[in-house]
Amino acid sequence: MNKMQDNQIPILRSYAVLRQEFFGGMLFNFFSPPELKLDHIRFKIALMCNGAFSIKDIKDCLGHELNHSREYVDYLVESTLSLFDDQSLLYWRTKKLNDPRDFSNFSKPMINSRRFLSAPLAVIWEVTQKCNLRCKHCFSNSGHQESDELTTDEVKEIIDLLADKKVFYINFTGGEPLYRPDIFDILSYASSKNISINLSTNGVLITEDIVELLKKTNVFSVQISIDGLNDLHDSFRGVRGAFQQVLRAIRLLREADIAVEISTAVNKTNMDQISEIIDLAANMGALSFKTTLFIPVGRGKSNQRELSLESHDVHRLALLMKEKEEEMSGRLYLENRSCYPWLLDGSTFAAPSWMKAKNVGCSAGNSNIYLKANGDVAPCPFLRDLTVGNIRRDSLDEIWESKVLDAFRNLHPGDLGGKCRNCEHLGMKCYGGCRAAALAYNGDLYGEDPFCWK
Repeated sequence: MNKMQDNQIPILRSYAVLRQEFFGGMLFNFFSPPELKLDHIRFKIALMCNGAFSIKDIKDCLGHELNHSREYVDYLVESTLSLFDDQSLLYWRTKKLNDPRDFSNFSKPMINSRRFLSAPLAVIWEVTQKCNLRCKHCFSNSGHQESDELTTDEVKEIIDLLADKKVFYINFTGGEPLYRPDIFDILSYASSKNISINLSTNGVLITEDIVELLKKTNVFSVQISIDGLNDLHDSFRGVRGAFQQVLRAIRLLREADIAVEISTAVNKTNMDQISEIIDLAANMGALSFKTTLFIPVGRGKSNQRELSLESHDVHRLALLMKEKEEEMSGRLYLENRSCYPWLLDGSTFAAPSWMKAKNVGCSAGNSNIYLKANGDVAPCPFLRDLTVGNIRRDSLDEIWESKVLDAFRNLHPGDLGGKCRNCEHLGMKCYGGCRAAALAYNGDLYGEDPFCWK
């Protein structure tokens, strides 16, 4: 918008999701992720974007509460509203609403002595175990449908629950999610909520008809795996012709203007093809490319000798990803967090302890959970056997507040073993790496990260 006028009325759009947390809160536009993290003051500004306050009213209200100059208050309010507006979260009026939005349920500060999120931000949801491929690395050992998978009605009830808890993201995966006969009923129902929806598929079942059905949903992006070129992909995925079917699926999706994200399970057999896979992703118009490092769980256990990576392989991958990032120059977003890119700058700054995070750990149990086809809940896909509850039996609050997930939230630097414990990057650029990898490779959830090449 143009320069703000004090008489303007900022109002949060109907699709804006406002969620209160111990640090203030978050504001989310599912059309344009990611979420905005707000401190208590900025969260209060968001609460006043309900149609009952002009910009001047907001400034006056904060001016009474804050012991700061009017210039600072003006800057704080205007910069915050500009941030909201840039994310398409606001619309503007010159008159106040006769019936302002009711944010009274946020009137009291949230009390949470344990200081963790009130609910997950994201749910990775395995909607079926049934799959048409037999991938060598499959963490869920997918193949046949389980007899006790969640029904359509149960899935919809859970979607209602997640929307009520203001979960921002659902990634529907499998198995192969397109094998569920009700998958488009599920996607359509989820599309009626203010949730960002992603679909992870092997791509083999995607046809023109499937694409037409996807266009009727609010699926934000479709993630498809390419784990090698031609015969290597087919061998890794266990079905001849899978590679050509994947390429066809990507073309169909892009022709329909559906965003595609390419993922590669990096392992010993495909390291030499990563550069070409990135080129292929860019040439086919993918939105992004990301790597996941092979972890020997599920079916991957029996293929560990063939597929396992060593830390020097990850170092090589980090160098390649940096080179390709420069080469792509905006054509393709490369997500390279899994290969420790911060180690490439060579800095060894020894930060004082007060600058470092007191808690470490990844998204497992901190912001994400993994929901299995039968309703079991685990911290992440690679720790699927570490069941913390079942959504059929237990409430989401009981699951989220479980002692198992608390262990992931209360992971301290001193809890880690090996070289991780005293690493100068811990709590600054690194938060302990992948606990699932430590468990799978070292047999110790708190062991050193086997992929770190420092």
